Amino acid sequence: TYAFRCGYCGITESDTGAELTEDHFQPKRHGGGDELANLVYCCHMCNSYKGDYWNQNDESRILHPLEDDLATHIKASDDGTLVG
Repeated sequence: TYAFRCGYCGITESDTGAELTEDHFQPKRHGGGDELANLVYCCHMCNSYKGDYWNQNDESRILHPLEDDLATHIKASDDGTLVG
């Protein structure tokens, strides 16, 4: 489902020169498990940056790349910048 791309930033395996890694969207430390729905295929940079962040009730929560409709959360303005 991720087509060899990072679920968070979209970079491909060929662009990074390595296989990507799996991130626990809801970290194990916060009750997440190893089920496929909780795993996001992602690059090492995004996995490291996200770390074990988890705040599902906050407006600034991390969007799940397969479950959240990004178009309802992010819009492109006329000058090309993204607005949340």
